Amino acid sequence: MAEAMSCTELHNMTKAFALQNFPELREMAMWRNVELLTNKDTNTVCLGVLSREENGSSLYQVDTLVKISTATQDLSELLAVVRLPFIHPSYLLNVVDNEELIKSSEACRDLVNEAKRYHMLPHARQEMQTPRTRPRLSAGVAEEIVLVGGRQTMGMNQRSLTAVTCFNPQNSGTEGGVMVADVWCYMSLLDNWSLVSRMTVARCKHNSLVYDGKLYTIGGLGVSRNLDHVERYTITNQWETVSPLPKPVHSASATVCGGKVFVFGGVNEAGRSARVLHTTEQHMELH
Repeated sequence: MAEAMSCTELHNMTKAFALQNFPELREMAMWRNVELLTNKDTNTVCLGVLSREENGSSLYQVDTLVKISTATQDLSELLAVVRLPFIHPSYLLNVVDNEELIKSSEACRDLVNEAKRYHMLPHARQEMQTPRTRPRLSAGVAEEIVLVGGRQTMGMNQRSLTAVTCFNPQNSGTEGGVMVADVWCYMSLLDNWSLVSRMTVARCKHNSLVYDGKLYTIGGLGVSRNLDHVERYTITNQWETVSPLPKPVHSASATVCGGKVFVFGGVNEAGRSARVLHTTEQHMELH
């Protein structure tokens, strides 16, 4: 309905929700939506409910794939977006490999053989990376850094640590889910960090650069929205607000060239990639 009414943002949000919650939605009529079944834009495969897949995600069983292919498109096209390398080896060999339609298609056999090699040669998997071995972006999975144990020095004493600390780089700039405005300064001569004057606006996913002896913080994600706010830190340990960005963005790139600050791209308020270039003198759309 959202697509029919040209509600692009609602359509994208609905599709993302469907991909993230596909196991619960598969019993409804919408699971036959071909766009969901073969969604490549988000590197997501929502082709089923097979619990034997090793990484916990789901795939339609082969007989279901065959039924879908007769009503939609060639089976090899559907199979090309299925993460066959993650299916349990016994199911891959005993069921998938023995399906007559798959055996009769050279393209399908190639995909199955690719998955077999992935299982047989674990030491060479880094050289076998394909769209079928990449993480699903809509699955909510993120790579994190885990720090386990260690020793803590307290004056002349040391003690063993049993704590396990987890850090998610995607959430950097937040502390316990709360946006922070803290700024830390590293003193190389003393080899320590000290807290300096806080930014006037708490943010994360922003960009920072140094220009003319001053540290600039540009845009970013605020407590409830994207920011067009720009501020700079001076040698007097103070932050001062300067002219804002023409459009609020986060996760942009920035650099200095020819005495000007350039801000490239980023994510706009609609959650889409911003094809814009900001400079200290102008704003332009990139095509």
